[in-house]
Amino acid sequence: MGTSNNSREQVLQMYFAVMLLGFSLFFYFITPFRLFYYWKIPLLEDNITTLIWIIPILAFFPLYQFLKESIPKNIIKILIILMAILYFLEIFADSYVGIVLIFEGFIISVLFIHTMKILSHFHSESSQNKHYILSLSLGFILAGFGALCLFINALIYQIFFGTLALSGLFLSFLAQFTIEGTPKETPNKDGWSKKSHLCTWIFIVASIAIVIYTIMAIARLNLQILPLLVPEVMMDFQIYLVTVIIILFSGGAFIYLSYYLTQKLNEKVLIGLGLIVLAFSYLLAILFYNSIIYYLTVILAGFGTALFFHNLINLIFNIIKQHGKSLVFCLAISLYFGQLFVALLTLHSSNNIHVIGLLTVVEILALIGITLIILSGGTFVKKKVNVKFVFSQIFKVFSIILLLGLFLFSYSSTFFLNISEENYHVSNSPPIIKIENSDLHLMFNKVYEELEGNLMIIPETGHIFAIPGGDFYRKPVLWDTAYIAQIWKYYNVSISEQILTNFINQINPNGLIPNTYHPLGIFDTITQCPLLTWACLDTFEFSDNANFLAEVYPKLKRYNQWWLTTRDFDGDGLYSWAHRDETGLDDSPRFDLYPMYQINALDLNCYLVLQMRSLAKIAENLNYLEDSLFYSNEAEQLANRIRIRLWDNETGFFYDKVGSNFNKIKTSSHFLPLFTSIATTVQAARMVAHLNDQEEFNLTYPIPSVARDEVNVFSNVMWRGPTWINLNYLIIRGLINYNYTTEASKIAYKTLKMAEGVFNETGTFWEFYNSTTGRVDDVVGKTGWVPASHYVGWDGLLTNLLIENLVGVSFNGSTIPFHPIIPSEWNSSKINLQLNRIKMNMTLLNNQINSSIEFTPPSFNNVTVIDLQTLNQTTYFTPNIQVNFTNFNKYRFQIN
Repeated sequence: MGTSNNSREQVLQMYFAVMLLGFSLFFYFITPFRLFYYWKIPLLEDNITTLIWIIPILAFFPLYQFLKESIPKNIIKILIILMAILYFLEIFADSYVGIVLIFEGFIISVLFIHTMKILSHFHSESSQNKHYILSLSLGFILAGFGALCLFINALIYQIFFGTLALSGLFLSFLAQFTIEGTPKETPNKDGWSKKSHLCTWIFIVASIAIVIYTIMAIARLNLQILPLLVPEVMMDFQIYLVTVIIILFSGGAFIYLSYYLTQKLNEKVLIGLGLIVLAFSYLLAILFYNSIIYYLTVILAGFGTALFFHNLINLIFNIIKQHGKSLVFCLAISLYFGQLFVALLTLHSSNNIHVIGLLTVVEILALIGITLIILSGGTFVKKKVNVKFVFSQIFKVFSIILLLGLFLFSYSSTFFLNISEENYHVSNSPPIIKIENSDLHLMFNKVYEELEGNLMIIPETGHIFAIPGGDFYRKPVLWDTAYIAQIWKYYNVSISEQILTNFINQINPNGLIPNTYHPLGIFDTITQCPLLTWACLDTFEFSDNANFLAEVYPKLKRYNQWWLTTRDFDGDGLYSWAHRDETGLDDSPRFDLYPMYQINALDLNCYLVLQMRSLAKIAENLNYLEDSLFYSNEAEQLANRIRIRLWDNETGFFYDKVGSNFNKIKTSSHFLPLFTSIATTVQAARMVAHLNDQEEFNLTYPIPSVARDEVNVFSNVMWRGPTWINLNYLIIRGLINYNYTTEASKIAYKTLKMAEGVFNETGTFWEFYNSTTGRVDDVVGKTGWVPASHYVGWDGLLTNLLIENLVGVSFNGSTIPFHPIIPSEWNSSKINLQLNRIKMNMTLLNNQINSSIEFTPPSFNNVTVIDLQTLNQTTYFTPNIQVNFTNFNKYRFQIN
């Protein structure tokens, strides 16, 4: 009867070990993906990532020591209950999921130690080796199933692991899973004097550390290094998840092969062989990339992982047989060292290929050193290692401090990386905008107030950057910075120049400018919509500062070349995104059906035409005439390919293309050929017809991000129906390019009214709006979160809509174009606009406009006014110049 009970207990403990191995392997393999792809936190990029990796490792062993001395009897059950709660809580978590992952990592780390103790017990008796091997294999496979669930749907994986945790809780009531109290041990007085003790300790520490390092290296190779070396691997970051699924499943299958080889060869040799197989598989992936070879090498990597992991654990257990209760301590110290290395790597991570190369060399040397320790470690094992006593009391105190301190600050966005991030205050006053019989000036004043509140500086370095706003967007973002610079130029143009220059200076040696960065040097591994060159040109046209252009131009050239050489995946002369987050349109239905690299994306190709045309104008201003001609020709060739190959004459609309087929989903980004002046006049007319159609884009508050007649996808979710002010701004400018001023005026007015209505109710600005109600309380983000508030990443463009489009004044060096398109809704209202160069008073009465524009010294000596419709011109020489207009003609003011 006793034997039967023991056998039952062993099976239950095996099941328990399998479950916890599955949790542990999933956590360490998949958390980088969860951070990067699912929660949009770039790998090794900011403090939340650092906290997730460092806090559980620093905290779990001291707390483990405390718990097993205080309440050992039911602590396993308590931890499993907490783990189940955390997985179910993650279903409802917002973007601050970091705190969930921190506690999840802590709990899993503690339970992982107990799992290793169970496996050590299985391994100590040859009759139980089948339980040991089966546990390792099923642990890999279980983690693979979890990854597969995540690949299918995030909710499915959360339910899967939450249910699994509850199953583990059920098992914990059937078997004995208490954590033993700390035994009373006396320190070995000569422990530090004997070489054997120290070498054994180093050996065990290094062995487990390399397991953790190898797991992180796999994540890092897939998510950070490979995309820089082999751009094709960056087709879609779900490839990382597929890679890990294959590694885990194949690793589980190869455990038995590894066990068979262990019977024939020395374990130390097999550990080295596993490392060689892993290195060789990734070398093959880098040097001979194609999809078939890639997945074959991934299976090979699974074999290498199984060979390495199984034989290393096997060797450690064989050695630890002589060291009993020191196992927990050695495992804990190993994890400290492994995660300390990962944390240092995190804090010094970079997209600089030379830095990565240096880190890789250091890591190779570390691998060689650790491998030598592994191959020689067993030689020195003679006596029991007993150094735990030396540290135990220190760890207990440290545990309490750590939990009270680090967990308290885990929400902070500046705790680890940014030691003194402060608001930057400008000295001059913002533009003055007033409209009689309207409170719009209150909203415009608030725009500039929020804009200044989102301007940051690192005092130690003088680095100035602009954040979009809201709780989540606390770092500079590429296309947001381009838009923010457009807003700042009317307030303080030197700020526009500084934030653009500082962002462009983050360029990698290979030419990529990251999507986002941290001012202390932590970078994203992807880029975003190439709008920085356009923003620089527009800023220059306002400031006329050639030094600014001269500084950014060489880097912008390299950035353009990076796009052209890395993103034409099929060599057809049209370009593709590599990741959803590059598009700015995170959940757009345009990318639902096909991998990103297969889609010839209309918006990207339009942005690249805009970028090259802007480069041509910048080169012309810098007197690089050959460059100017080159970029002009390249831009027009690409524009021609867009006109011909991405235009569907049947429906009269531009689309993305996959192969030879159109991806016929109509979205607001498909109007970019108007903004970039790519469409022919005939194409523009047919597109405007779509824009005016009330069944498509002419909703109450246009322009919806997806046409309303796209019934299968149109909704109130993010880029699937709501209105976005940044796209409205670009499209309105496009309509004016083609003289559709009536349509432009109506959309600009409705956009202002939409934002004003929500501003009057909430007192702030929002990331996006409902295109039918104009509200923000009935729209949601892609995972259920609400739009960001206090958001001027592009809501500040509301002021630009009035200045540039409705009032119609813009700047091009010494030339000021003027073309008012005041909406009829402002009939009889007086508009006052004061910029740093001019004052304007305008009144619309019975569709006739009366404008008075005053140029003030000492900015100008004289002004020539040209009516571009009649070609009449007048030059004014007086110090204070006032010009009156009574029509909607286009004018140009030439400053002399």
